[in-house]
Amino acid sequence: MSDLDYTINVEEDAKGFTESSFEVLPPGWYKVVIVDSEIVDTKKGAEQRDKNLAAIERGEMPVGSEGRGVDRILNYTYEIQDGTGRTLIDRMLVNHTSELAQEIGRKRNAKIALSCGYKGTLLRTEPLHGRPFEVKVVVDGFASTKCPGEISKSNKCVNYRPVGGQEETPSVSTKTTATGSKAPMGW
Repeated sequence: MSDLDYTINVEEDAKGFTESSFEVLPPGWYKVVIVDSEIVDTKKGAEQRDKNLAAIERGEMPVGSEGRGVDRILNYTYEIQDGTGRTLIDRMLVNHTSELAQEIGRKRNAKIALSCGYKGTLLRTEPLHGRPFEVKVVVDGFASTKCPGEISKSNKCVNYRPVGGQEETPSVSTKTTATGSKAPMGW
């Protein structure tokens, strides 16, 4: 049960409600600010936490106490700075039993901090709130759970840069061909 911090007059407040439509953003760079952030357990992390609490109650050493602990996700909510009030959610693993997954998530978070102009040690996400930066968004397709056989679309944040920053460099090394065009090097 959740206590509301406001009063609802259901007959009045429900007037004018319309079904909301979700539209994915077109791929590209967007100027954003962080308006909210939270760290939550993954489903596996919540199960780990329950097992650890039970182990502690039995006087045993909790699983993961020697390392990274429970699997957790950092969720950022960005407000797109185009006057529409649209928001974008970005998720990254910051604690994980997979060292690689954890490293990727923490590097993404560090790139966000640098893109916001933050330097030094980051202990909380609040210092990043309200600082403008740009995020590169792509459209990601996945199998719909509501409509079997259909492909649903969502946005995914794949890169970050300071406002007005340069396009990222290609991830694949290129060489200039005899015609002057760029072609991937065959590694």
